[in-house]
Amino acid sequence: MGFLRAIAEVLATDLAGRNLGFSQVLPEWPEANKLMTLPAAAIETSGQPQYERCAPYLLSMGTVANNKATNLYVVGEYTLNLQLDIWTKYKVQRDSLYEAVFQAIQSPNPQGYSLQLAAYYNEWVTFTLKGYKFMDEGNSLHEKTWRAVLQLEASCRAISTTTDFVITQPPVLTFDTPANIP
Repeated sequence: MGFLRAIAEVLATDLAGRNLGFSQVLPEWPEANKLMTLPAAAIETSGQPQYERCAPYLLSMGTVANNKATNLYVVGEYTLNLQLDIWTKYKVQRDSLYEAVFQAIQSPNPQGYSLQLAAYYNEWVTFTLKGYKFMDEGNSLHEKTWRAVLQLEASCRAISTTTDFVITQPPVLTFDTPANIP
């Protein structure tokens, strides 16, 4: 699984597991004909990830077999802008769910709101709230819905795998010492 999908899945799972009051949290934008039980949230990752390369360094060495190992290298960092939409039936419900998500994301922890991506090399992704807006909408049933749109930034290390030859035994060095050293 790529990091885009992994980020959306881990964020949806974490928000759903915090018992903030959502009936459902979707890891992707819902299809137009999808029936949603409100209050609901959806994550949109259609933005273009930014990538900044760094000097590669070894993250972990794989198991050695036939003098080869598949190794993980950190080769840079991804930054992705994503959107979290919250839909509710009532304005006060929207406001309270926004506040609950805000409190979850704006953790006083120095690392911020970080989640581990089990589906992407167990890397950690950090989320930062960049902004939000409240919107009022009507849907095809002429019901009024209340929506909060949060702009988030997610960042995580970019990982590359490569199969490398590995020296499994130290080299044997032999030296002949001359009898007479001039």
